[in-house]
Amino acid sequence: MLQSGELPMNVRRNVSCLLDHHLKSEAGFLLVACLVLLTTVTLIGTTAYILASTDIKIGAGFRNARSVFQAAQAGVEAAREILRQVNANQTTGADPTSFNSELVYYAAGNHPVTSGTIGNYAYTVMLSNDPGDAGGNSADSNNKVILTSTATAANGIKAVVEIAVRLPPPPAAPPPINFPSTVATVTLLGNSTSLTGGNSNAKALNGDDQCGSASPLPVVQTNAGGSLASIKSAINSSKPKTYHTVVNGQQVDASNHIDDIAKALTEAQMNSNGYNLNDAGSLNSLVQSIHDLPQTTVVPGGSTDADVNLGSVSNLKLVVVDGDFTINGNASGAGILVVKGQLTFSGNVSYTGIIMVVGKGVMVRNGSGNGTISGSVWIANTAGPDGIIGTADDAMGAASLNTDGGGASNFQYCSSAVNNALAATAPPPTYSPLNVISFRQVL
Repeated sequence: MLQSGELPMNVRRNVSCLLDHHLKSEAGFLLVACLVLLTTVTLIGTTAYILASTDIKIGAGFRNARSVFQAAQAGVEAAREILRQVNANQTTGADPTSFNSELVYYAAGNHPVTSGTIGNYAYTVMLSNDPGDAGGNSADSNNKVILTSTATAANGIKAVVEIAVRLPPPPAAPPPINFPSTVATVTLLGNSTSLTGGNSNAKALNGDDQCGSASPLPVVQTNAGGSLASIKSAINSSKPKTYHTVVNGQQVDASNHIDDIAKALTEAQMNSNGYNLNDAGSLNSLVQSIHDLPQTTVVPGGSTDADVNLGSVSNLKLVVVDGDFTINGNASGAGILVVKGQLTFSGNVSYTGIIMVVGKGVMVRNGSGNGTISGSVWIANTAGPDGIIGTADDAMGAASLNTDGGGASNFQYCSSAVNNALAATAPPPTYSPLNVISFRQVL
């Protein structure tokens, strides 16, 4: 007997079978759905990986391409500066108004202007003539050349850039420093001065120009307080016929024209080109201005000629010695030599140019050697009681020249040597960077 609401047995059996079949069918569908979803996710992941990997490779390639390009640019800029320096300094015998010698050396000689590495990139820069120039690779007619920079990486990536550069107008030559006018072969300055001339008949001290056509000068001049009388006495007792100058076209010596051989400075001569020759501070400022020139070599006191290049007539040098200095043997030099302590010559020493013994103010030329000082000599005691110039007690003291050695130890006025030495005080001209007139990336 069926109760109310109860399904018949056969109906319940059919429903159970249907439900069981449906559940089994659903499980298969879920498996298929999961497989499809897994495949889809795998495809999406693979695609994403491929796209990301491709993006990374593209980015790395772009980065490498930019890096090698920048290395090439850096190389060509380095070469531009090197070429400017070579041209300005004439290190290849260059004329700074053209690229002729640079083309001969770098282009015709197939030498790189520069090469190097930046990180993992290597560059080499070559020089060639402007294609429009008829001079080939050895002559420049338009002040225009080409710099080509090639940069490479280990993975074979490469970049080539090219710039055309032109010389800027040459700079005006800076003027030399102010310097007092030359008033004598030897100018002795101080509150007292002394001269020991020596008894050699072989020596010669000349106030008339030995290498130019400048007006004759006295052999010795001193300031008003410099003991002119004692200087004249020393000359008269040290072979007066070895002191020469020219008066009214005639050569004279100290035996009959002592007043033309040794003189006191005039008031006008004492104040020359902004310097007071009777003021320690003024003379010390002149020494400092030479010291501060970029081309000046400064050496410590106690040095000798073996410690510094004193120059030659074809390569003038400016040298400042911060103390005593000794020149020995057959040494020579040319330019300007400033000694703040005692300057001692011993042997066959020669010098062409200007010698300034300003500070301690003592110059000694001893021994029996030969040699000629050609130009002019300035001796001044400006150091004051502490013996150091540039301090608060600087004052004019006693200065001395002792040339008591034997042999032909000569002092002669030479206007060309003085002029050349002063010209060497002009600071080097400042050359502008080469003008870039075109740029292109070849590769």
